[in-house]
Amino acid sequence: MEAGQIRLWPGVAPGSETWTHDEETVIDSATGTRAVRNVVVPTVTPVLPSTDAGNGSAVVIAPGGGFAALAWDHEGMPMARWFAERGVTAFVLKYRLAPMPSDPAEVFAKLGPMPEPGDPKLGAWLLKAVGNAPDLGAADGEQAIRTVRTRAAAWELDPARIGVLGFSAGGTVALRTGATTDPDARPSFVANVYGAFLGRDVPAEAPPQFAVVAADDSLCCGMVLDAVQHWIAAGASTELHMYESGGHGFALTKQGAPTDTWADRLQDWLTARGVLPH
Repeated sequence: MEAGQIRLWPGVAPGSETWTHDEETVIDSATGTRAVRNVVVPTVTPVLPSTDAGNGSAVVIAPGGGFAALAWDHEGMPMARWFAERGVTAFVLKYRLAPMPSDPAEVFAKLGPMPEPGDPKLGAWLLKAVGNAPDLGAADGEQAIRTVRTRAAAWELDPARIGVLGFSAGGTVALRTGATTDPDARPSFVANVYGAFLGRDVPAEAPPQFAVVAADDSLCCGMVLDAVQHWIAAGASTELHMYESGGHGFALTKQGAPTDTWADRLQDWLTARGVLPH
């Protein structure tokens, strides 16, 4: 993948010592965008602001992909460049994924047909498909924050201004990282973009959350609202933007939908919190 990847764990990442499945694979789509499958070695890839443009803030970005792949060129690198253009040092997180065979038919043969979006059985099907990947991804998210914070001086970063943003399954990673009980791994802010399930108690010390979802996102709308409610119940700050339409997986793509301007609202929120300058 990109040059300059930084390994998050010395040696084998905890929890995957017995893994023997296929090595990491880069998938090229028909549109020319890359995705990553079968991540075994978690890393972060720095995307730096131009010389002298950094403002000391940083963000770890977790692309989505259902814990089966990472949408590297759709939700990873474009978002990192968006932050770098605004003076924020970005780190694209390659977190561990569920092992996936090269033939998706093998997955359906074991689990049966995937329920349609909106079907209440979909969540259980997905959890069965990805196993403990959400827990491992969250561990990698926490370790990413620790890694960036430990090396903050090398990138001229403020250790108190290191956040996390995640899309879809990466939203699960971001949310669980934000809900950690380890202060060394706790980000200073969480941005959840059409993220999936939380699955973790939220402490009162949780960082502020920025949440974005489209009302017609039949896959994750309810889960985004649930995470927001958990943040509110914990007494933690949260801001929600729900758009009438836009579906799931819009990222920074302009599609003539209300969600086209969500990143502007993120910029407003980050500016109000001191992550971006006024």
